[in-house]
Amino acid sequence: MILGLLALCIVIIRGFPETTTAQWLNKVLVEQPLEWLSKFKRRDIILLFVTAVLFLTAGEFIAAFGAAELLAMAANLSLYVDAVLVTTAATIAATIATAWRDMRARVSAWLRRGAARQIRARKTRRPKPLDDEDAPGWALSHAF
Repeated sequence: MILGLLALCIVIIRGFPETTTAQWLNKVLVEQPLEWLSKFKRRDIILLFVTAVLFLTAGEFIAAFGAAELLAMAANLSLYVDAVLVTTAATIAATIATAWRDMRARVSAWLRRGAARQIRARKTRRPKPLDDEDAPGWALSHAF
């Protein structure tokens, strides 16, 4: 039922954006929640997700230790997840920088090798002799 109502709201917002109903729905369903969510920091959102997962999966833990202990554990886990995300981002950035440096070094070495081949090819060419008396076609051209 709720899914059908949300689908109808999406159709109204996307299909008829000029109507006052669509503008009101957009304000209530999109702008206000985004404004509310923009006030959160990253650690708060991670804490929200970790807490939701723990509340959904840790029924016996809540019964044994209580919700306060679970929230303390969720706060510690959110800090851990935040640290893991930052470390992963730093590792990815370092890997990309290393790969870029390696690619630049390989391309420049490849270009230097190509330039060296061209220079060697120019140096090893023998100059063409100015007279070609010993060429076989020269004698035939004077025979006729």
